[in-house]
Amino acid sequence: MGTEDFYIGTYSKKLGAMEANGEGIYLCGLNLDTGAFSRAACVATCDNPSYLAWGPDRSHIYATKEVLAADSPALLAYTRSGDGTLTALNQVPVDGELPCHLSVDPSGHYLASAQYLSGSATLFRVLADGSIGDCLDIIQHQGSGPDGRRQQGPHAHFAGFLKSPPALAVVDLGLDRVFAYPFDASTGKLERSNPEVGIITPGAGPRHIVATSGGNTIYVFSEMSACIFQFERDGKHWQEKAVTQVLDAPNGGGAALHLVGDGRYLYVSERSESRIFGFSIEAETGGLRATNSVASGGDGPRDFGISKDGRFLVVANQHSNTLTSFFRDPKNGALRDTGHKIEIGSPVSVLF
Repeated sequence: MGTEDFYIGTYSKKLGAMEANGEGIYLCGLNLDTGAFSRAACVATCDNPSYLAWGPDRSHIYATKEVLAADSPALLAYTRSGDGTLTALNQVPVDGELPCHLSVDPSGHYLASAQYLSGSATLFRVLADGSIGDCLDIIQHQGSGPDGRRQQGPHAHFAGFLKSPPALAVVDLGLDRVFAYPFDASTGKLERSNPEVGIITPGAGPRHIVATSGGNTIYVFSEMSACIFQFERDGKHWQEKAVTQVLDAPNGGGAALHLVGDGRYLYVSERSESRIFGFSIEAETGGLRATNSVASGGDGPRDFGISKDGRFLVVANQHSNTLTSFFRDPKNGALRDTGHKIEIGSPVSVLF
C-alpha cells in the first residue's frame, strides 16, 4: 500500500528542567502495510516547534517557536515542496510567552496561537503566498484556579476555530474555562466582550478540545484530572452532558485528543501511565464508550496522529525520544501495537 509521509515537531531548546534533544521539524515515512518507519530526517532546523498545523492547501506548514520572552517567541511559516522538504517562508513575533498551540481557520486566511505562560491568545492574518501577516488581535486572560502550583495564573493551552456559529475557542488550563469568542472570517474581527464560556470542574486543568463535524458537540480533555468533558454548544451557552474519567487515579498527565475522520471514535494520550485510550462515540447522544487502551510503547506520549486512511496511529513519546505505531481496526476502533519504533529527540507533535 506504499508509504505515507508525516511531520514531527520537537523540543530543541531547553526550557527549565525539560530535555530538548531534537533539532527542529522532521519528515518521516510510515509503511502502510506494516506500520514500520522508513525514514526520519530533519527538514527544518528551528527552536522548539512544539506544535504544527497545515495550511488549507497542504502546501504550507505553520509551527510554534515555544520559548520564553527573552528568546523571542514566534510563529513560523514554511513552504512544502513535492518531496516533503520545507523552506522557511517567514516568522512573526508573538506577544506572550511559550506559544504551545496554533491552528488555521477553515478559510485559510487566519492563524491563531495560544501562549501558555502568559495566558494569552493571538490572531494573525495569513497572506496569499502563505506567509504570516499582521497581528489582528490579542486576547489576554486574567485570574487563577484552585491549584496554587499549576493554576497560579491563566495558562492558554489551545486556540482553535469552531463553526455553527463561528468562534475562536481558547482553552485555559489555569482558569478551568473554555472561551469561545465570536469570529467573523469575512472581516477578521473577534468579539471579545461577551464570549461563550464552558465551565470545567475546578482544578481539572483543561488542555485541548475537539468538535464533531457539526460543530455543536465538543469534547474537552483535562490535563490535571485526565477527564473528558462532553459539552453541547448552541452559540450562546455550553451545557455539560457527561464526564468520562480516563484514569482511576489521575496524576496530571492528560495530553492530546483526536477524532478519527469519520467522527465515530475518539482517542486520548495520558502521560503519567504512558497509555493511549480509545472510545467509540454514540451516534445519538455523543456519549463515549471505552474500546481499549494500549501502552504507548515509550515514555510520555505528548501527542499522536492518525494516518489519512485511519488504519494507523503514530505516537510521539517525548521522554523516551521515540515514535511508535499502532494498527487501528476500522470496524471497532481497537488499537494494536505494530512493534515498530524509531528514535527522534524529544518528539511532541505529529502532523499527518
